[in-house]
Amino acid sequence: MNDWKAWLERGKKDMDRATEAFAKQDYEHAAYMTQQALEKHIKSVWIAGDMGQPKDLGHDIAGHIVKEIKEGFEKCEFESSSLSRDGMEKTMDEVDEIIKDMQSHYSTKVAIWKDSLGIEVTKVSKRFDEHAENAKERLKDFNGRNEIHIVRKKAESKASSYAESHISVQSVQIRTTAVMAIVSAMELIIRTFPHVTYGRYPIYVEDEKMDSAAIYAKQAPHLEKLSRRTDKECAYLSGVAENLAKARKK
Repeated sequence: MNDWKAWLERGKKDMDRATEAFAKQDYEHAAYMTQQALEKHIKSVWIAGDMGQPKDLGHDIAGHIVKEIKEGFEKCEFESSSLSRDGMEKTMDEVDEIIKDMQSHYSTKVAIWKDSLGIEVTKVSKRFDEHAENAKERLKDFNGRNEIHIVRKKAESKASSYAESHISVQSVQIRTTAVMAIVSAMELIIRTFPHVTYGRYPIYVEDEKMDSAAIYAKQAPHLEKLSRRTDKECAYLSGVAENLAKARKK
């Protein structure tokens, strides 16, 4: 499916499904659909921003998107020191490290999953505790950086101005804006990523002495907070996608 609008509509439906599932106290399904909604909105921006087809991302969106964005830097131009290519590449390198830790170390994936649900992260395994703690702290630091918020606002304002412009917009400008919007969402992409595993199927979590479905029910208020935050992020990405698609028609 290579239609940005079709991906966007699917993403909105997934967010609606997440809300409905939460209302029915089907919390693990709500978590899974929340992640799916964000993934589809990212794919919509990707296509609207002239970055290729969604098959480039695959289902492992957190892992593949880093590779695609880093390769996509060659097609982009960043304007100021806060949005420099070096700065963006450094940010994506750090994100890449977190993702690799999640893929290589079970404790890291558990730590990020727990942290997203407001659970205090305790020792999961003696061997990999350091990886888990470092990933969690880096993720917190990444979200708190001022340059990330600058990137986010710039992407939103540029997409809007391109859509309203009476002259044609260069492809490089559109691609750069799409990349900026997606990079600003990377922290939430990583934070929701483990819910593909724990939300889709009940998994026994040894150190909590219960399965993931029971943990979701116990941490429902924190899941609701995560879902609402994702809903806002999806609305932001929706606006960027729509404006970039409009700009490309000129």
